[in-house]
Amino acid sequence: MEIVFLEVALNELDEAIDYYEDQFKGLGRNFEHEVFYSLELISKHPLAWTKVSTNTRRCLINRFPYFILFIVEDELITVTAVGHQHRKPDYYSDRIS
Repeated sequence: MEIVFLEVALNELDEAIDYYEDQFKGLGRNFEHEVFYSLELISKHPLAWTKVSTNTRRCLINRFPYFILFIVEDELITVTAVGHQHRKPDYYSDRIS
């Protein structure tokens, strides 16, 4: 399955990578690896993840307090958010359907 990011989700990913890299050299790379490993699992089993709305699912990222929100449509997975689990959920509410 093809995976695409909303621009805002890609910005969130980049910001989180930069944050972790600033905390400890190499940690940003580890975070990025875990995100892309999660995306690989999502692409193989897109319907296996927790539903958060009619069309949106959530995958928790290993080792980091982040999640990936995504929508599955035919052969396309659209990542709508890469968010911190402790952030208020209403910040991405306009991106779920």
